Amino acid sequence: ALRDEASLTLRYHLDALALLPVIARYYEMRATEALYPISRGVHASALCTPDQVLLIAEDVGRHNTLDKLWGQAMLTGVEPRGRIIVTTGRISSEMLGKAAKMGVPVIASRTSPTSRSVALARQWHMTLVAYIRRGGFRVYAGEERLMSKD
Repeated sequence: ALRDEASLTLRYHLDALALLPVIARYYEMRATEALYPISRGVHASALCTPDQVLLIAEDVGRHNTLDKLWGQAMLTGVEPRGRIIVTTGRISSEMLGKAAKMGVPVIASRTSPTSRSVALARQWHMTLVAYIRRGGFRVYAGEERLMSKD
């Protein structure tokens, strides 16, 4: 179980439209990857705010990208708590757990989450977003964190 629920608070309020710039960060991340254009078989994860990509990590293993991201954050002094992770890989319960340990309350991916990660995201009060595309996204957990402008 997640120990510190308070660590999973955002540093800012997210309205649903604020996720659209996060989608842009995904495409920005893809454009700046070094290994993907060469191999076409590498995953990437980025630590973001709605406005900018702070760190990017690449690896053949999607889980490893989160380990590398956390390591980069520690080495550079970038605080991951309260940020957003955007990743290319499927969000498994293990990946969700890594994000939670980093204190990241929102994780988004271009692909589907596992059913276990959806259940855990709900239990841990995390926001889990998948199928991010230029045209939109699907929220699987933590929709209460997203507010409408209406």
